[in-house]
Amino acid sequence: MTTESLASGMDATKIGARFDRISVVTRKHWVILWTLGALGIFDAFDLAAFGYTAPAIRQDLGLSLGQVGWVASSVYIGSFLGALVGGRLADRHGRRPVLFVSAVIYSLGSLATVFATSLETLIACRVVTGLGAQALTLVSFLYLSEMFPARLRGRFAALLLGISVLGAPLAAVLTWTIVPHGESHWRWIYGIGALGLLIAVTVRRLPESVRWQIRRGELGVAAATVVAFEDEALAKTGKPLPEPVELPRGGPEPATSVRELLSGKNLERMAVLTISMIMFAYVIYGFNTWLTTLLVERGYSQQQALTAAVIISLAGFLGSVSAVAFADRIERKKLVLAVMIVVAPLLLVFGLVDSLVVTVITGSLLSGSLQIALATMYAYSPEIFPTHLRGLGAGVGGGAFRLSAAFTSIIVGFVLSGFGFTTVFVVFAAVAVAFGAVFAMFGERTKGRTLEDITADVRGGKR
Repeated sequence: MTTESLASGMDATKIGARFDRISVVTRKHWVILWTLGALGIFDAFDLAAFGYTAPAIRQDLGLSLGQVGWVASSVYIGSFLGALVGGRLADRHGRRPVLFVSAVIYSLGSLATVFATSLETLIACRVVTGLGAQALTLVSFLYLSEMFPARLRGRFAALLLGISVLGAPLAAVLTWTIVPHGESHWRWIYGIGALGLLIAVTVRRLPESVRWQIRRGELGVAAATVVAFEDEALAKTGKPLPEPVELPRGGPEPATSVRELLSGKNLERMAVLTISMIMFAYVIYGFNTWLTTLLVERGYSQQQALTAAVIISLAGFLGSVSAVAFADRIERKKLVLAVMIVVAPLLLVFGLVDSLVVTVITGSLLSGSLQIALATMYAYSPEIFPTHLRGLGAGVGGGAFRLSAAFTSIIVGFVLSGFGFTTVFVVFAAVAVAFGAVFAMFGERTKGRTLEDITADVRGGKR
């Protein structure tokens, strides 16, 4: 069917139904995945890099343990702003331009970190970096949720995270290789992070989100994108595509309204997402951000701590990739509960047993399990809001996730200083159980459902 005939009659629902019936992964899907994945590598690289370089930065700039906590927190304050601003701008101006601008901001922030010579300048650089990085991550998963088939959304979100988290072991390996050779060599790590500018330019080659274009009434452009994907699907399968399944009626939607987000079922969904993300952030960021510093404080050398961190971060990659096998087979909220049931005792073992071998084994299992839960939450967050509120709604959840990580860094530093290593992990375990229980009880069913079907529930659906 031609673009003109598909767009005739201005039937937005028909265009959306035709796009949703493409159940195979085309070359265009893979281009989207690898572009977003390459950008995600730099985000994960930066988040992991500070955890790995913190001991060297502390020594080079003469920072106290408490000041390290403030620097670690500053990137999450920027991330909070990036989630809110990035989500809202993506709703207003499109997914693609926000992806590009956020990648540029992140890269420039990382480059500026190279030249930081004081606590104040380092904090400022980390805020800017966090702002760009979180906007990038938020809009990447939002964009993926709108451009991939319903039955494949979960596994491709897991695959995107799997590609992205390669940045963590990359940061660990480079830190392990470069940093020990000089007290200021940690700066090279952030210079490498600035290479994200090279990937940012490729974003302009991606198509704009079909669902965002439909929401804006740009049906001709949306139709052209659908036809291009259909042509690739036909060429790949050599068979006619399935007949479109009628979707809930839609079309151009009202402008993004904060008031609409704060009422009815949208408010309920946002509240559950936000509370869940706050608890999850305490566990995953507390563990990942403080891992190297915690191991050094336990008595291991910086080299031993970095070696353990490399192994543990590689396990995180394996966890994300393993989620591809079952992300669309198990309901999101049930999967998160199962993972947290595994995570809680592992955290206790990690905190109680003072053995490097046990630390590496339990740390690796923890890293892999937490990445499975993270992939699930990243897939879930944009699914539960209508198109015109998707960026803002997911942004509130993502902002809470990163802002609570800022307070997590401060709280972990306080607990470590006042109560010791073991207590840190007992608290982690308790919060993990609470997170899994709350999300399982109050989260929405999204597995295998179209975005239109999920958001139709806003007017009276079911969990």
